[in-house]
Amino acid sequence: MTKRLLGLAFLIVSSTAFGATPAPAPDARVELLWDHLRATVAEIGQHLDGVLGVAILDLTSGERLLVHADEVFPQASSIKIAVLAELYHQAQQSAQGATGKARLTDSYVVRSEDLVADS
Repeated sequence: MTKRLLGLAFLIVSSTAFGATPAPAPDARVELLWDHLRATVAEIGQHLDGVLGVAILDLTSGERLLVHADEVFPQASSIKIAVLAELYHQAQQSAQGATGKARLTDSYVVRSEDLVADS
């Protein structure tokens, strides 16, 4: 998908170099790329044997692409990625003196009420 977006960006930029119609203004180019991303995600979703859930946040502009944002998807082991990212974030904050944040040396005992089905 990234290669397609980069290819589209190259086409937009290069079209003016060869005397073609001038490229859209920067905001229009960004919107064109978002439109292409939306179309690509929709196309992937149409060919998927299941339900596609997507959440993309542009950290620069705050623009979002949400597909089936209100659906509940079982996370299985992929939830560990977000949990570990938050653990490392809190450990970094703790190392910088923040109180009440987790440290990598902290212990946690998993209790029966922590468990969910299929865990």
